[in-house]
This record gives sequence, C-alpha cells and structure tokens, in this order.
Amino acid sequence: MDCAWLTLREFALNHRQLRGCPGAVAVLHTHSRALDLHPHVHLAMPAAALDTDKRLWRQLQRDQGYLFNHKALAKVFRGKLLDALKAQGLQPPVALPERWVVDCKRLDHGDSAVVYLGRYLYRGVIQERDILRCDEQGVTYRWRHSKTGRMRQSTVAGAEFLRRVLQHVLPKGFRRARCYGLLHPNARRMAALLRLLVFVTPAPLPEAAPTPQRATPRCSCCGAPMRIIKRRGPAQQAATAPPAHRDGRRARLSHPQPHSSRSPPLRAPHASALQLPHAGCATMPASTRRNGRPGARNGATSAAANSARRNSISASALSGKT
Repeated sequence: MDCAWLTLREFALNHRQLRGCPGAVAVLHTHSRALDLHPHVHLAMPAAALDTDKRLWRQLQRDQGYLFNHKALAKVFRGKLLDALKAQGLQPPVALPERWVVDCKRLDHGDSAVVYLGRYLYRGVIQERDILRCDEQGVTYRWRHSKTGRMRQSTVAGAEFLRRVLQHVLPKGFRRARCYGLLHPNARRMAALLRLLVFVTPAPLPEAAPTPQRATPRCSCCGAPMRIIKRRGPAQQAATAPPAHRDGRRARLSHPQPHSSRSPPLRAPHASALQLPHAGCATMPASTRRNGRPGARNGATSAAANSARRNSISASALSGKT
C-alpha cells in the first residue's frame, strides 16, 4: 500500500494542474471472487491536491475522464514495489509478469466506491449463504464471475476450503485500511488549512454608512428647487502677465503673506452656478430678490432717507448759529 501511495503522490506533485499533496484511502484485498489468492490495493482519492507552500487548493476540471495515465502508473508502481522488496532483502518471484495492470476510473461522488470497499472490510471472505452444502464429497460454494457476471459453483475438499479462507487472514498488527496524505490522522495542520480554504465561508463585509445628501438649494424669490449645473474651484495664480483693465492699467497681483502657525490659512470659497427655476426669477432685479418688494418702493424708501439726512444736517447748522 505504501508503494501505491508513493506512486500517486509523485504523480500529483508532478502534475501541471495539481502540483500538491493529495489524500487517499487505501484498502487491501487479498482474494478474488473464487477465493483464490489475488492481493491488490484499492485507493479512493479526490481529483485535487493541497499546496501547503502557497496555501492553495487545486482541483481538476470535471470534464477530464481520468486522473492519471494508467500505463504510466503501472510502470512506476512496478518499479517501486520491486525496489521495496530488494530493500527488505526479499527475492521477488521468478514468474513475475512484465506487464502490470492498473485500473484508474473517475467517479462522480464516490458513494459507490465507498460502499464497495466497506463491504469487504466488515464481512468475511465468503458469506454463509454462498456455501451451498458440506458433505463427504467436500464443500460446495458459489461465486460470481467478474467478466460474465454469471454465478458459478466450485467443490473442494474441506481442508482445501479452510486453506483458502485462512490464507486471507492478515498477520497481527497489519492493517487492512490506511489513510495517506491530507487524510492521515497526524496531518492536523493540513486539515486545518483545508478547512480554511474550502469549507469556511468568509464573513460578509459590513455595509457602508450612507453618505448624507446635500440640501437642495431653493430660489429666494419663488422657493422653487434649483439645480447645480457647474462648479468652480478656487482661482489659481496665472504664470503669465496680469490682464489689463478697461482704462489701460494693469491689475496688480497681491502675493499672500505667510500665515502664522497658530491661525489656520484662509481658503478661497468655492463658487457654484445655480440654474434658476424659471425665467421670471432671472429678470427680476437684485434688490427685489433680496427684499421681496417692488423696485419703486425701494426707490421711495431711499429718497425718504436722503431727505431725513438733509433735515438733520440743517438742524445741526441752526443750532450752531444760536
């Protein structure tokens, strides 16, 4: 099982889309359906890998039919297994086939694979209902052919039947199922990183406070709302010569004096152009818009003030003569 996992891990690290450490659940099967000795390993793994260096979770696209090339997997797995046998001082069998078989299939959710693997873990080598009879001739049992799917029967002696069953009992301390990679029980850091990258949804950002809206300016004459059509910032000092007035004199530019550190600098007010609600407000004189009275009354008021000023001057003159 270790050689099979090392093969898949090497392929995942060298894959151009994964480039990370995968996870797998490996289950060892030692028998075929006819109870013959046929050791093989089943591995169920996701089509994704975790890159711990860059903290990325990469997965393959759904339209890809297989995970890795089965021919390349068979060659690499054969080489790793033979090297492991030589490292332990074991001699491989003489009649070892040159061509090994690796079956790599894609499953949608993996439910069927989990049920298939779990069936071999929690039940014996053969079920009692498959043992048809046991008499002086031997033991007769049935099994299903993997290629044709039909049921077949086999009759063997009692001792041979016990040998076929007992040869699949694993030695003490040898586990039939193992977890590798990010699914290993000791890979707690990888599991915590995986939960943060895949299973934890980010908290929604708090909504920004609504910006207060500026009050709509209204006409001082009729009270209708006005619309801002243009804005102008503070005037900038021109680099060229100042323009000339109508009488031929040139305007003088006063340079601002440096202000003290205590008092804040004065800022030029911003000017805005307002669109009047209707043409009647634009034709009315400024005195009418300020006071809200006709222009004739404003003229009469100014004449009365002038006459009162002259009366006060004449009264002071008379008092000086006396």
